[in-house]
Amino acid sequence: MEWFDEETGTVKETTRRIKVIGVGGGGGNTVSSLFDSFNPYGDSIAKGIDFIIINSDSQDLSKSNVPDRIQIAQDGQGAGSDPELGRKFAEKCAIRIKDSVKNAYMVFVTAGMGGGTGTGASPVVARLARETNSPDTLIIGVVTTPFSSKKNKRQMAVALRGIEELQKHVNALLVVENDAILKLFPSGGNYSKAMRATDIVLMNAIRGILGIITNTGEQNADFRDILNIMKEAGRDVIIGVGSATGKDRYRKALELALNSPLLCGRTINGAKGVIVNFRSSKEDSDLDGHRYVRETLCEMADPDATYKDCTTEDNNHKGMLVITVIATDFVDERGNLVTYMKRAVAAYGVKPAKRVSTSGTTQNDENVPGESSVIEPDFGIPTFIRKKQK
Repeated sequence: MEWFDEETGTVKETTRRIKVIGVGGGGGNTVSSLFDSFNPYGDSIAKGIDFIIINSDSQDLSKSNVPDRIQIAQDGQGAGSDPELGRKFAEKCAIRIKDSVKNAYMVFVTAGMGGGTGTGASPVVARLARETNSPDTLIIGVVTTPFSSKKNKRQMAVALRGIEELQKHVNALLVVENDAILKLFPSGGNYSKAMRATDIVLMNAIRGILGIITNTGEQNADFRDILNIMKEAGRDVIIGVGSATGKDRYRKALELALNSPLLCGRTINGAKGVIVNFRSSKEDSDLDGHRYVRETLCEMADPDATYKDCTTEDNNHKGMLVITVIATDFVDERGNLVTYMKRAVAAYGVKPAKRVSTSGTTQNDENVPGESSVIEPDFGIPTFIRKKQK
């Protein structure tokens, strides 16, 4: 990325980039899927973006194609569903993490909440990104919650605790419920496909924002357009993605975006900030379709809402229209601010749990290996051979 220096009258290159960081197993799967979906030689969206995965489980790290992988546990054996241990592992590797997340103008931190590494380490990663970068760096959290169960309230409580901690260090936090994604599958559906759907849903959310910023079109939205509506969004942010073909594609794509699993049943009623991206080929762009979407969303949003629409050219999928809707500071039909935390507490009768150790013992920081003692595995060696070498 280049910028013009008025003092010297020259064009300079900036080193600030976008960082997409997956923490733990769930976050790592999402970022790995996102990385694999890009064509590094032809997809302009991937230019200027660094993909990073952080985990305490070396086996999970070894299966990813992402080149920038950080193992935060010396033995690589995971955190054992203990978020406190995951947090300590990340704290001990703060120098390495800071070096990976610096020089960013936008940072995504994605994780699956309710387990050990993702729940405990993702708030640390977000905090280090905040400390390492400039105050105008936009940090966005994208997380999932565990499948709900009345008999296993503890996991949901742990997830809520992780969400609460992560919220302290991000500008905007998108929370996606696995239960909402599960509704897409009939009873008895394939478990692997359901888990893959979770990755795809989170991937679409991140890719939707990346596409708005990094791809060009007839009408562009820039980083500060995103920054202005998301810098103080907190948990009141939703993103919907929908795609369609045919003559009625604008209506169909918008309906799918407004009913996306990312929204988890929420609406954009009363939103104070709305950004819409239309991705299609030039030939498939339609003025009446743009007007229909704009009028529909403005009718739903607050009368004084900030509204911005933009276009992205995509000549690789002619005939296809993809609509991405980002809305913040929205209210429900009763006029109440909607947050995931409020709804989760009401639905499951749980509150964020205090930091606990599932092992039943308290581990002191001094018992957790430090950064200098963490051994990075050689991911070029197959897993079964590395095991024999131990």
